[in-house]
Amino acid sequence: MDRTLFAGSRTFMDYIKTFMTLVIATIVFLAVFKGRVWDTLLYLGFMVAFILLVTGVLQFMRIRQHRRDLDRIERCAKWDAHD
Repeated sequence: MDRTLFAGSRTFMDYIKTFMTLVIATIVFLAVFKGRVWDTLLYLGFMVAFILLVTGVLQFMRIRQHRRDLDRIERCAKWDAHD
């Protein structure tokens, strides 16, 4: 169970890292290339970064819930073993 939680945390941090990299790259491209076409394409980078962030957060929440469910099952199994 701990391995699952650690893997989920690591994956969440990778999503955050990718989100931050994409936002910074988009800001740099906006500063370097100042044009209408580039602005439209580069704001797409912000949208993709936001979608990536939301995906990472949802996945992390799902893994945390899975961990809670496994803890409950384990407690019930221990309780049943005592009876």
